[in-house]
Amino acid sequence: MGQLLDDILSNIKSHGEIEQVKMICDQIKLEELGDEKYDGPVGSIIFLSLPAYEDRVSHYFLTLERISDEAFTSILYKRNKKEGSSILRVRELLNKEIKPKKIIYEYARQLKFFRNETKESS
Repeated sequence: MGQLLDDILSNIKSHGEIEQVKMICDQIKLEELGDEKYDGPVGSIIFLSLPAYEDRVSHYFLTLERISDEAFTSILYKRNKKEGSSILRVRELLNKEIKPKKIIYEYARQLKFFRNETKESS
């Protein structure tokens, strides 16, 4: 993730910091999901939403959301595996970073935590 992030940042330095975060998130989403169908949370303040893990009953997604001009938060959502279920907010993790690279690294650290946590409990 580090080299990919450095490459993206070197190409978008001329943009504002919020726009940099958005562009980085778009590239990460493309790398992670490709053309795969995605049924996770979406919205105007959600910059990135990726599958975090799943259990027998639910799929979990971690989002990176903009909550103000200089603040982001990560939110863990879940959706039951049964057809037509709604998405529920489970947990919020404040991201105190303000620089684009650090915001993304913090999100990646949180995502890695949730993905590893599942592997250990399986």
